[in-house]
Amino acid sequence: MNDNTKIQLLAIDLDGTTLRNDASLSSNVKKALEYAIQQDIFVVPCTGRALGSLSPEVTAIPGITYAVTSNGAAIENLSLGQRIYCNLLDKGTSLSILDTLSSQDIMVEVFIQGKAYTEQRFLENLPHYGTSKDYIPYVLSTRNPVNDIRSLVEQSPQNIENINLKTADSALRKRLWHELALMQTVSITSSSSMNIEVSAVNTGKAQAIVHLCKVLGVTMNEVMAIGDSLNDVMLLQQAGYSVAMENGVNEVKQAADFITLSNEADGVAYAIKHFLADRKMK
Repeated sequence: MNDNTKIQLLAIDLDGTTLRNDASLSSNVKKALEYAIQQDIFVVPCTGRALGSLSPEVTAIPGITYAVTSNGAAIENLSLGQRIYCNLLDKGTSLSILDTLSSQDIMVEVFIQGKAYTEQRFLENLPHYGTSKDYIPYVLSTRNPVNDIRSLVEQSPQNIENINLKTADSALRKRLWHELALMQTVSITSSSSMNIEVSAVNTGKAQAIVHLCKVLGVTMNEVMAIGDSLNDVMLLQQAGYSVAMENGVNEVKQAADFITLSNEADGVAYAIKHFLADRKMK
């Protein structure tokens, strides 16, 4: 923690952090984000979600200009509707992963050009793959159904941002994690105990924020990062101010300087108030 360094950029995870368990944004957290923006702090959603799946409650806040999406595979300028950075999985690697998974009882999603796709059969049986009741409406409203994921990837003119795997079978998840970790061309992480998120090698929230900081003229010592899951750990380790949610996994808490309240208790608002106290937040 850099007590004498002024915070210039606030990188906020969404699910399990900024948003409540039902994927909604509380009025207290919204007010805190607005306050940070009023203090000339860049507020940057930093999420595993694709661009098209971002919370409209968050992106509608005036002053939120940039978003890190798909676990750092892309940085979007929301105001201009332009992608300013990307690091994508090549098609060959993506197809190889999909072929490996074809015989497994696992839900597969792919993120392409800011949109999330999955097969219709998965959407018809979300609880089987570990989607909680609270999150089913979010998934159904943000996923584009297709008949065959492999054909979609094969025919896509764009490379892949992220392959997201979901299963309620912990043994299967552990085995697939081990197999994917052996690949030299991918990065793997997770935002819940039910999923594995696969991106191109050297892709992550931390790498994307480092790039954005260079664009904005901000140092990593001037970054405050808040998160709850494995895909937040490296970012918290590199940020000047690192905050873990009370509901976060142990690895996140170990990487953090400060543990705030849970996402259900407006932990992001509490952390902002704590670190911006000298700016007289009310």
